Amino acid sequence: MSNMYLSDPPYALWSIWNMLSVSQHAFIFVLGALCIYAVFVSLSTIQHLRRIKIYDPELETANERGLKLLRKRCTNLRRTIEALFCLFGVVLFLHLQTIGVYVMGSAVEAKILGAFRLNCAFATNVIAVFFVLHMVQWIVAGRVSTYSECLSKRDF
Repeated sequence: MSNMYLSDPPYALWSIWNMLSVSQHAFIFVLGALCIYAVFVSLSTIQHLRRIKIYDPELETANERGLKLLRKRCTNLRRTIEALFCLFGVVLFLHLQTIGVYVMGSAVEAKILGAFRLNCAFATNVIAVFFVLHMVQWIVAGRVSTYSECLSKRDF
């Protein structure tokens, strides 16, 4: 019984790719672009924080402007992730509505269950990616806040 859940339904994105719809394929490509953007923003933010870490009184104003820019980048990334999460909900629930299409024919329950399992596998993969993106953004934003506090304490 438990062996059935290991191979059927296929949970890995690459194993369900051929069964996904065009809108789900498009969403995965947008999600991939968001992942690339998140990595770029995260790495550039960490790199910029390392430069700010070395205190130089002559660059204090530039460091404050840099931290403001980093906060703005983190906010934009968070909002982009939140917007894409909402889009994911739209795509998922649009496809879950199609489960009722299978009314006629033999083994109706099997068709309905198969479609439901496919959409659940799709949701599992996307939610896992969103969780990782959220954690990365949270960690980077936390580091920006820490450096901001350290910089503001130096003023006193």
